[in-house]
Parts: sequence; structure tokens; C-alpha cells
Amino acid sequence: MSPASSILILCRTNSVTSTMIEALLNANEHAGWRAFSAGPEPALTVNTHTMSALKNSGISARFVTSPKCWHLFEGPDAPRFDVVLTVSEDVSWDGMPKWNGVPRLLHWPLPDPLALSCTPAERAGLFAALLDLAATRVEAFLEEEREAVRVGSIANDNSWLPSGRVGT
Repeated sequence: MSPASSILILCRTNSVTSTMIEALLNANEHAGWRAFSAGPEPALTVNTHTMSALKNSGISARFVTSPKCWHLFEGPDAPRFDVVLTVSEDVSWDGMPKWNGVPRLLHWPLPDPLALSCTPAERAGLFAALLDLAATRVEAFLEEEREAVRVGSIANDNSWLPSGRVGT
């Protein structure tokens, strides 16, 4: 089995959207991805609405990690990421640490469920809707990655060439 690809998901406080996407990817243990999340100003704990939305959707708390500062993922001993994904508008590429390797940089402009004034019940609904949207984006991402691998393997398949004709 090939090693898992790795992705770092970033949002400012690493307690809502990035945590959701990290949990969604890591809960899909056969997807071939290992997810991490962080932010420049990590909260002390994961938002309680995030935890409730994940729990209500059947995602185990074992896939949720504490908020982390993105500086934990820089330096020679840090993991190499295949993809770095931002999920909030207030995280700038310019101020980011230097990641190991040359990851692809992606941005998913997802809504902030904390940006609106609302009742606790409405807030829970916003978090559930955000999790559904994030799950849809994750599935689309995984499908795009599978298709890229498939197309790449076809493009690099020289088995149909007559023997001795490869590279000539």
C-alpha cells in the first residue's frame, strides 16, 4: 500500500472549519489522506458547536485534535504536506510559515458560522450546515484526487508500446 498523502488545513483559530475537515478526512480511513489542522491564533479548545456537529454526524471524537499553532508544522522535523488548504478569508498566504516541500496551495471559501448573531438552536443549525458543506467539499476533493491519480497512471502507461520503443 502506498503511503498516505498529507494535507494541512488552516483557519485562524483552528477550532471550527479546519477541525471539521481534519476530522472528516481522518475518519475516512480508506481515503489515502492524513489530515492535520492549525491556525495562526489557535483557540484554547475546539468550539463546542463543532464537537456537537461532528458527534451528531457520527464522527468519533478520536478524529478531533486540539487547536494548534501553525508554527508547529514548520522546520526540518515537521511533516511534508502534499496540500495546504485555507478555509477562511482571514488567513493570508503571505504571513504563513515556510512548509517542508512544495505543497499545492488550495482555498475553499467556507462560511464562518460564528459571524452571525443568532440563538443557540440557530447556531447549532449553522454548524450542522457547515459540516454538511465541508463533507461535500471533502468528497469532491477526494474524487478529484482519485481521478488525477487515474489519469496520471494512464498517461504514464507505456505498456502498449512495442518492446524497445519506450522513450524513442
